[in-house]
Amino acid sequence: MPFTDVPTPPALDQERLLWLGASLLLYALGSVVAWTLSPSPRWPALRTFVGGPLRFLYFVGFPYAALLRGTVTLSALGLIGVAEAQHVRLGVAVTVAGVLAVGLWWAYLQRALHQVDGSYQAQELLVPTSSRWDWVFPLIEGGYREAHWAFYRALLVLLLRDPYAGAFLALALSLAETLADPATRYGLRTVAGAADFARTAGLAVLSTLLFVVTGTSWLGVAAHLITVGTMSGLSGWRVRAAADGIDPKGLENL
Repeated sequence: MPFTDVPTPPALDQERLLWLGASLLLYALGSVVAWTLSPSPRWPALRTFVGGPLRFLYFVGFPYAALLRGTVTLSALGLIGVAEAQHVRLGVAVTVAGVLAVGLWWAYLQRALHQVDGSYQAQELLVPTSSRWDWVFPLIEGGYREAHWAFYRALLVLLLRDPYAGAFLALALSLAETLADPATRYGLRTVAGAADFARTAGLAVLSTLLFVVTGTSWLGVAAHLITVGTMSGLSGWRVRAAADGIDPKGLENL
């Protein structure tokens, strides 16, 4: 990754630290506010009409503003640049293996949850599917997560001048940030919540590995969206099938 060899003025590194600190602070503040307001009967409306736009501004607008200022670059974000052929082949192999690993783990988890509580509640691992279009929301969330991870990677890779150390430090920081969310910590008390965090952590690791192998973020985005989209689609289908009176035991192999 030749962009890490470019000399950087100290002032720019300081600005990158400020952007990183501001992002961490905003995430912590937003998660605490959301957790505080969640018991309110007005929370669903606030989450949709206020929280939705604010989340877009944070996950997409904030990195874009840093890009416009020159704090991060498209190449550091992994959005431009063509990897060498052998790296692309290795990246594709890692993508396929990672998606299959997460998918097999998820299938095992579906069975485990069914055996633990005797009811088919595996859909709790994803956004509740009340309509045929609700599968879109996990994809949007997956895109937000990938943009957030790429932003932290870019900042730390440029700060450390080391794509490996920067990428894995960004991974650790992202996971620590997620664990600082009160909603995540509360969810870890339940089987479904712990499984959801493990799935997210697995996808974060996969995204990081793909960036290190190929120098681009696109394969990580593709792997994330394919995995989450497939899980959401299967969960939604199973929920609707159960609502139509189909025996859930006949769906255990899906």
